[in-house]
Amino acid sequence: MADVPTLKPGIPCPCWSGRKIEDCCGRFGDVRHPQHLPPSRPSRTGIANRRCYAKVLCDCSARLSTEHYISRCVLERIEDSGGVFASGLAWADGEAKKVSAASMGSRVLCSQHNTDLSELDDVAHRLVVYLDEVNDVMKESRQDQHVLGVNGHDVERWLLKALCGLVASKNARHEGVPYPPVVPEAWVRILFGHHVFHGTRGLYVQGRIGSHQRIQSHRVQLAPLTSAGQVRGIMVSLSGFELKLATTDVSPTSSGALDEHTIWRPRVIRFHSDVAESWLCLHWDEGCSDKSINMRWNPTE
Repeated sequence: MADVPTLKPGIPCPCWSGRKIEDCCGRFGDVRHPQHLPPSRPSRTGIANRRCYAKVLCDCSARLSTEHYISRCVLERIEDSGGVFASGLAWADGEAKKVSAASMGSRVLCSQHNTDLSELDDVAHRLVVYLDEVNDVMKESRQDQHVLGVNGHDVERWLLKALCGLVASKNARHEGVPYPPVVPEAWVRILFGHHVFHGTRGLYVQGRIGSHQRIQSHRVQLAPLTSAGQVRGIMVSLSGFELKLATTDVSPTSSGALDEHTIWRPRVIRFHSDVAESWLCLHWDEGCSDKSINMRWNPTE
């Protein structure tokens, strides 16, 4: 079990809002990071834009917008640092290729639904910034408390957003053949906060004994997880840190989407070196493994 950092009154909230913890996510005594759900509207538009994968909600705008598989703010940060290297897409031929942020998107979501999900992009951006800072913490052997707290359901929904974009744009393929570009209604309703993943579905993180984490700067990898000819989830690697989302129930020893070395919905991921440490804390509104992961971090220059 990884030690949970002690969060004392007066410190900045680990959600990085800039407010003190007692005035933010810790105002009810314990630390709870709320979900970033789409705004509620008094009425729906009644429009089902046929080219929007969320048309089942009948709340579309008439205009389509470009939906980036990996949030544009994440891609631009990596691009500004030296370039984006992507793999796992249909046109990548199984290799990591240097791409532009603009090439990692498709017009598969209407502008209203794209805007509704913008706060998930902010969550992803904080995660990427955090991973960059973890590398600095380890490299410089810093002793300051370095923590990021996020809602785990937000991370799941961001991964699901990437998966929906891959499927709707025909970038989810098996042996060169695209899967049908139909996003299941159940995925859409989870993505927009109407439901959550149940059972053993949801986020999985590497938990192999003796795991080492080495940063791979400027690299983004994503690929659908498939089994028996069906899309079962997605893998996204941000700078070498791998996250997996299972959209169907899995067993600990399944040979499809996941394996026995991944932990379902951990509460804490503690990165550490011999002299420094950092924590990624995940808050779950319901259903988690209550497990933590210790991962040794090997910093790069």
